[in-house]
Amino acid sequence: MPTVYEQILAAREDMTEWLVHFTHGNDDGLTARSVLAKILAEGLLRPGWAPRRTNSGTRNTVFGPRPAVCFSEQPVGALINYVGRRDYAKPYGVFVHKMDAWADGVMPVIYGLNADSEVGDDDPAYVAGQRTLKPSVLSLDEQYRYVSLALHRYGAVPLDWTHEREWRWSSPRGNAINDCFPLAGSGTFSSRGHSDGRVHVFVQHDADVAWFKTHLTAKWNAVRSSSTDEEHISYCDRWFGRLRQKIRVFSLEEASRELAAGNRSVYRLETWLPVHTRVPIV
Repeated sequence: MPTVYEQILAAREDMTEWLVHFTHGNDDGLTARSVLAKILAEGLLRPGWAPRRTNSGTRNTVFGPRPAVCFSEQPVGALINYVGRRDYAKPYGVFVHKMDAWADGVMPVIYGLNADSEVGDDDPAYVAGQRTLKPSVLSLDEQYRYVSLALHRYGAVPLDWTHEREWRWSSPRGNAINDCFPLAGSGTFSSRGHSDGRVHVFVQHDADVAWFKTHLTAKWNAVRSSSTDEEHISYCDRWFGRLRQKIRVFSLEEASRELAAGNRSVYRLETWLPVHTRVPIV
């Protein structure tokens, strides 16, 4: 007998248990697709500050002293709609199962606070290059989860990112930016449970799968051979074994084509997975 939660999940097309992490081009000239190939070779997501351009310059989106990895909880059909309307979001990235992400420390963001005062450069808590809220409002350890919300901004459009249904991960070791989120799962048990490392990949075009086949193995060999740390080598082997045997690649081009033809099974990963033909990525 399905639980109430399972019944609700099955009946609501807007709900999903899969989190999305988008890849973006970077300052080294890599495209979103190339960044995804790098991620798949390493099996890691690196935290950052999610800077965004504003009229007054570039500002970090992530508050506090801890960088974060950002995820969005949205089904495939909503994802396609989203990337079609936001230049910043690119149609490449990974799906991570929410239960595994939770076990490895991912938390939902906090949208707005009753008092969300940001400290200025005359405040003792101010750190140059960092956006910080008053610790009395939200502890420094939790500020990476904060997202600004202002539904009634005088003379301006609402500041509202709640549609992203965002989740974030930050290293439990504080501001060590080299600490990364393990796509293969941490391999440990905690009070949150155990991560099975359930991950899949989404790309823009059907032809992208063939591109990965010609690039990924060489990239992975370079990552593994450059490491001298036995624990890291063991993780690389565990991750690439999963990449070869279990991970599927989903083309948003195919999903758009199927949705246009009336096939709603591709709208959510929950219903697309059982009918998806697995083509090995490497």
